[in-house]
Amino acid sequence: MDERKYLDSLSKKEYMKGRGKETEYYIITAMYGINDYKLTLIRNNTVIFEESYNGLTNAKYGAFEWLLSYDPSIFNRNAVTMVHYKENRKSNRGPWVKDTSIELNRNLEKFLETQEQWNNNVLREDRGIPLPSPVSRNREYSSYREEKRNEVVYEYLFNGNTHRWIDEHTLELDPVWSRGYQAMGILHHLGLKNAFKGLFKGLSVAEAIDLIEQECDDHPADRNLYAPIISSLSGIKNNEPQDEDTISNFQADEGKEYPEGKIAFVLHKKRERNPKLIKEAKQFFIRKHGRLFCEACNFDFKTVYGDRGDDYIEGHHKKLVSDLKEGEMTKIEDIAMLCSNCHRMIHRKPLISVEELAEIVNSKNE
Repeated sequence: MDERKYLDSLSKKEYMKGRGKETEYYIITAMYGINDYKLTLIRNNTVIFEESYNGLTNAKYGAFEWLLSYDPSIFNRNAVTMVHYKENRKSNRGPWVKDTSIELNRNLEKFLETQEQWNNNVLREDRGIPLPSPVSRNREYSSYREEKRNEVVYEYLFNGNTHRWIDEHTLELDPVWSRGYQAMGILHHLGLKNAFKGLFKGLSVAEAIDLIEQECDDHPADRNLYAPIISSLSGIKNNEPQDEDTISNFQADEGKEYPEGKIAFVLHKKRERNPKLIKEAKQFFIRKHGRLFCEACNFDFKTVYGDRGDDYIEGHHKKLVSDLKEGEMTKIEDIAMLCSNCHRMIHRKPLISVEELAEIVNSKNE
C-alpha cells in the first residue's frame, strides 16, 4: 500500500464521499500487507485511536472493543460508519468500500458472541480469577515509568476506580482531554479489563498475589498471562493495611453479628472479609480459652516465637464465605483460629472442615 496516497485520501475525507449522511464515528480499516490491516477510529474528524492488526476480522473486533469500552451507546444511536480501504481494488468504486448498516450490525453481533463465549468458557472452568486478555498495543504502557504503571494497576484492582478517574488523579492528566485512554491502554496491555475492576477490594496486595499464585497452581499453562500482573503487584509501594491492633483494644460479645461485603470476584464468588470481625473473634477466643492457639493442631505462636508471636493467629470462616448470600450475617462464633499451615491445608481442594483437619492431625500424633 502506498501510505502517502492513503493518508492523502484520508485527509481529503474521501471515505465519506457518496456514502450517505456523515456520522459521528468512523471505523476505518486499510489493508497494507497480505493480511495486515491498519485500524483508525475517527470522531468528528479527529483521530482518536490507531492500531495495526493481523486480519480484517481482528481489526473490526479491535474497533468494537475500543468503542464499546469508550461509549456503549454509540451503536444504539447509529452513530458509526465502517469503511475499508484497499489499494487497487478490483472494482470501479475506487479503493473505498462502506459496510451497510446490516453488515455492521452483523459483525458487531459476531463480536459480542465471541465475548460471551469467552466468558462462558471461563465460567465453565470455575476460575477463581478471570483469565487476563492482554492486547499487543503498548504505546500507553511504555509511556510511563514502572512506579506510575503500578499505581494505575492498584487503583483499578483494589479501589475499582474508572479509567477516567485514574487518568485524572493518578496520571495527573486533564480528563477532558485524556478521557481515560491512558489508563485503559496500560491496563489492557496487561489484560486487565472489566472483570478485574475492583476485584481485590478489601484485600492486601500480599493476599491478592497469593490468590493469583493459587490460580496459577490450578492452571499452570496460564502462568505466563498472570506473570506481568504479579510483577506489577510485587512492585507496588503503597500504604498496606497495618498490623492488627492488639486485641486488648477491642471488646466482643458472644452472638454479635457483622454484615460482610459484596461479591468481590465476578466469576468465582469470593466475599470480602471484615477485618474488625476477625479482631473481635480473637478477643472472644482469648476470653474463652485464655490464649490464642490453632484449633486444628494446637500450635501457639507466642509459645514458639515469644513476644513476636503475641496476639498472632489467622481467622478462618467455618462457613464458606463463598456460600453466603448477599447480606447474610457472620457471627463471631463462626470464626475459627488457625495457624498458617492448617489454614492452607483446609483451603486445599477438596475443602474440609476444621474438625476434619483436627482428626487428621490427631491421628498422626497417636
